[in-house]
Amino acid sequence: MNLAPRAGLEPATNGLTVHYSHLSKFVKLSKDYTKYMEYFASIFKKKFNNILAAEKINATALANKAGITIVVSYDYRSGRATPSSLNLTKLIKAFPQYTCYLLDLDPKELPKQIIFKE
Repeated sequence: MNLAPRAGLEPATNGLTVHYSHLSKFVKLSKDYTKYMEYFASIFKKKFNNILAAEKINATALANKAGITIVVSYDYRSGRATPSSLNLTKLIKAFPQYTCYLLDLDPKELPKQIIFKE
């Protein structure tokens, strides 16, 4: 590999520096994204467990009613996962009274919403 500068171009080593710079930015973004998803998972875990308690059901019963897998339901309960948009839609369809709670919307927007005091 020739690392000598070419006529009218930057030295070839600058390309390596640029690639390293992009890699370090990607790693930082990945870490930030992971932190955000962990934060979101902890919030969703709390909301999911509040719904379980309010409905007086366990994660298996909720999974069956919502049409999601039991494993995913237990992952939500323990904070190991966050819902996909499809599973969030299934949860809302099964428990419409918690739509505003799950989506952080104003409860005045939808009728018959249950509001938890946190």
